[in-house]
Amino acid sequence: MNIPGIIKIEYIEKSNVSIASYASTYCNADNFTSTFTEIEFVPTTGGFTSAQQRTVAGIQFTNTLQFFVPEPDSVQKDELVELSGAGHVYRVTDPQNKKYIIGDQTIPARLTFTEQVDPTYTGRRGYAVTVSNTDLHGALEYIETEESS
Repeated sequence: MNIPGIIKIEYIEKSNVSIASYASTYCNADNFTSTFTEIEFVPTTGGFTSAQQRTVAGIQFTNTLQFFVPEPDSVQKDELVELSGAGHVYRVTDPQNKKYIIGDQTIPARLTFTEQVDPTYTGRRGYAVTVSNTDLHGALEYIETEESS
């Protein structure tokens, strides 16, 4: 799976996931005990892949989300540092409003970031961010329910 263009990225603490792992290829609001928090980013920089690989242990999926957070400041950096220090579950939305979940309570996604300051005056400044995890089910489709719409 390769999703070009992500229009929304949200996260939730892994402790707010109501089950350790998901029993299907999808999940909904019933699987979460709190609301998601949105991350501000440059929409044209968001991309997501879920790659399957066969290992000695069986089939695994590596889920990778990459995006860019502009205009570095201490508040954004503090949020990214906090997110990188603990596992979270992420929900990403593509241009067709299809949503995917990355991570679960047992194997949460991990965030890493690099501060970038382009050497040219017109270049970009901010944080290149990667969110990833490796699990047995891959990214799950998030199905809206009437309560979560």
